[in-house]
Amino acid sequence: MKTPSTVITILLAVPVVLCTGYALAQEAPALTPFADFSAKAEVQMGSVLTERDDTFMVKATFTLSPQSDGIAPLSEAMTLHVGTFATTIPAGSFKLDESKLRFKFKGVIAGVALEAMIRPLGDKSFRFRAKGAQVELAGTANPVTLRLTICGDGGSTTVTAED
Repeated sequence: MKTPSTVITILLAVPVVLCTGYALAQEAPALTPFADFSAKAEVQMGSVLTERDDTFMVKATFTLSPQSDGIAPLSEAMTLHVGTFATTIPAGSFKLDESKLRFKFKGVIAGVALEAMIRPLGDKSFRFRAKGAQVELAGTANPVTLRLTICGDGGSTTVTAED
């Protein structure tokens, strides 16, 4: 029988995908591209003398591919890239806001204050919003690449960010 410390060591050495239901990176599904992904972004750069004082806001709509098995925001991880910044909201972090029929996340990940919302629009289409504060966006310049991945579904687009 293995000691608890041995089990912990083994678990930390295993590459884990943040999608629910896949234990190993080799088992993760290939990315199914969104059928449509359009977005707008605002980026506020802080002082060049101060780190982590930038902010962003993303507004997007996306439509899942006919080949998609759907998304489950309550149980799947979501990764967002805004220029040079990337973060993953872990599986199980979104909460259902039944009064407004949407999924919401509000919290701090790696020192970045984040808010995100996913709202179903019907016909495999969704509205997505995200805000981040205390972000480090050094090196980000227009046009800005935005990338959104929810488990095995994702898309990328380039936008001219407003400031």
